[in-house]
Amino acid sequence: MCDMITKLGFISLGLVLVLTFMGYLSFQVTTEVNLKTSQVQNMENNVSGLHQEIYHLQDQIHSTTDALISAQTEISLRSSHNKTVLHNPTSTEVKNFLYQDSTNYHSYTKSYTCENYATDFCNNCSKKGIRCAYVTISYPQSGHAIVAFQTTDQGILFYDPQTDTQAHLKVGSHYYECLDAKPETWFEAPSTDDTILSWTCYW
Repeated sequence: MCDMITKLGFISLGLVLVLTFMGYLSFQVTTEVNLKTSQVQNMENNVSGLHQEIYHLQDQIHSTTDALISAQTEISLRSSHNKTVLHNPTSTEVKNFLYQDSTNYHSYTKSYTCENYATDFCNNCSKKGIRCAYVTISYPQSGHAIVAFQTTDQGILFYDPQTDTQAHLKVGSHYYECLDAKPETWFEAPSTDDTILSWTCYW
């Protein structure tokens, strides 16, 4: 009888220990679950905050883009209002402009050279709505500047704005020989080699 009581005591103690251990494990698991749940909740809050920040940045980008488009449109409109529309002239328009323009009346000096003649001539053309090219000619040791028109009836025509003389450019030829001299006049060869190597038109 005593042995049976003793065995029952041991069994009861064992059950108590098992239940205690299981309670401890349950507490640990519950604590771990609560901790993980809290971490997940914090992460979700962080993600939500990031989403809100992204939405805010997207709104700023859209606002900035709209402002840029508006500014570009305004600039474009202002430019179109202020910009003179240039046209390719007829050969008759070119001759009339040459007759009226006074660029060739300038005196050639060290401070006013062929580049100045060509620049002023092109600017005067632009004021009249005529499209004119600034032309650079390359010589073996130097160069020259003239102008050109893309006429609607005779194609491209070159002129020297210093004399309003038409030039028929040809690579390998001397520039002075390419100029249309007036009747009973001629152009003398310059002191430097003016053989045409190439030319470039800037419209």
